[in-house]
Amino acid sequence: MLRLKTSALVAFAVISLVTSVISMATSDTSTTEINTEATTPAPDPEVVFNFENNTCGWTLGRSNGAAWRRVSASNAAVAPTNNSRILFLFTNDVVSSTVMATSPRMLATTTGEVYIAINFFMKGSRDYPAFLKLRRATSYTTFDDEPALSLDGFGEQNNQKWINHGGVFRGIAPGDEFYIVLEGSVGMDNLVNQVAVSKIVITGAIPYPTPEQEFFDFSNGLPGWTVGNADGGKWVVENYLDIDGDYNMPPPSSGNNVLRVDRFDVHSGVVSIDSPMISLAPGTSKHLNIRFWMRGSQSYPSSLRVRRKTPDGVYDYLPFLDLSMFGDVNNQDWTELESDYRIPLDGIEEYFQLVIEADLGSGITNAVAIDFISIETRQVDG
Repeated sequence: MLRLKTSALVAFAVISLVTSVISMATSDTSTTEINTEATTPAPDPEVVFNFENNTCGWTLGRSNGAAWRRVSASNAAVAPTNNSRILFLFTNDVVSSTVMATSPRMLATTTGEVYIAINFFMKGSRDYPAFLKLRRATSYTTFDDEPALSLDGFGEQNNQKWINHGGVFRGIAPGDEFYIVLEGSVGMDNLVNQVAVSKIVITGAIPYPTPEQEFFDFSNGLPGWTVGNADGGKWVVENYLDIDGDYNMPPPSSGNNVLRVDRFDVHSGVVSIDSPMISLAPGTSKHLNIRFWMRGSQSYPSSLRVRRKTPDGVYDYLPFLDLSMFGDVNNQDWTELESDYRIPLDGIEEYFQLVIEADLGSGITNAVAIDFISIETRQVDG
């Protein structure tokens, strides 16, 4: 295992930060012990995401006719040696493409380089290969131009075993925050090809606790959010001042940045975006506040919905909040709405994600945008 040396100052910061890592990451990932003696340099922290008990804070994307899911290892053509649960790439369309899974926010603790090791399984052929890459992201829309690790060459082989491989994220300074993105595609032959991951090990960075209110801060580019369904468009974070005046969007009241649907043409379909993991505790309810703007008509309405998704990548069958009733008029102002979401009392702490879905319909001037969204946790009496 490759190691980096850290200064005493960085070592002290690592010790302090490791103790405050979010509970989901610490309960299902492991870190090396750090020697606190002043005369001994602290080793680089090693974080292991093994996905055995949960997703370890990773968000599993669904888009382009495919989805990452955490499932039984029996779904793979060959089971891994030490894991009964894996991340597996499913397809639901004969034409599928790249779909992403995103790590928790990571904090670099070493200078210059962060090492990554992955245990994975790929099956494909030279004519119809599968694809898998690992790339660094710093926001919802900001990614490194080149992946730190491309495993595409293994996707041209009819592998019968799991493979260990490694790579390096370069140009990282201590304290830099980033996300690791798995980019996978089974390619053309989705009846035979497979892509799966059983373990990811990071050396030189640790999961960093992210207050949930920061998940919805449009001013920081929505880091940690994942592209969902992208049928002819996508959600984008834009500065209101940069939007064409002919778009006729009312001025937002919470800063200048808004989250809006950018469609590629009039034939766009459902466009979604997935939040990072949100804690869900028994005996509480989640209070959702959203300020949004929609434009449509009775003949050509637009729609906006909010759905829940489990960490394993399973979507609720129906949304718990449907705002489509506001999509059949040309609204001249932002609309604010609050909704309680009652959490089942199952006796254990869990996590979930929000999925925001929109469909602009057939109206060429239709629009959907969000100015503000937040979640508050409340205790439930009785």
